[in-house]
Amino acid sequence: MIEPQELEVTGYRGLVVPCVRYDVDGASGIALILPAAARSGNRLGETPARPDLHFTRALLQHAGLAVLEAWWDAGSAPREDLDAWIATNADAVVDAATNGDELFDVAFAETLQASGVEVVVLEGADHGLAVDDPIESAQLLTHVLRRMRAFVERVVPDV
Repeated sequence: MIEPQELEVTGYRGLVVPCVRYDVDGASGIALILPAAARSGNRLGETPARPDLHFTRALLQHAGLAVLEAWWDAGSAPREDLDAWIATNADAVVDAATNGDELFDVAFAETLQASGVEVVVLEGADHGLAVDDPIESAQLLTHVLRRMRAFVERVVPDV
């Protein structure tokens, strides 16, 4: 197993966006995990250590992809400039993953983007895929991971 590599990416107004890169032997590409942003109360995503993003990383690595995770620092997000904070930090992480990285295929990424986005609606679940029943929450996570695996198998050859 290859040890994860901690990276500090320069983001919004020169502040650091902590990232962790997970490589796999013979990686066929690189995937990015960016925590989502919720505007309510200036609460911005959470860390990729949450079960949904942790298992997403595991699924992508199993498919032979290296993974770069961003760890938002919600405390540095200015309420008055939240859109710029999110956009600047996301751009910085994308640049860190793609700049000189032989695993990133820009044409492939653009093809995926142009083909549209698949949406999975989980009725009653919050942002962390949680509902009142923890077993049902785990089943929702399983459903999402199965959908992600199907997506990865469609877009990553030879998975």
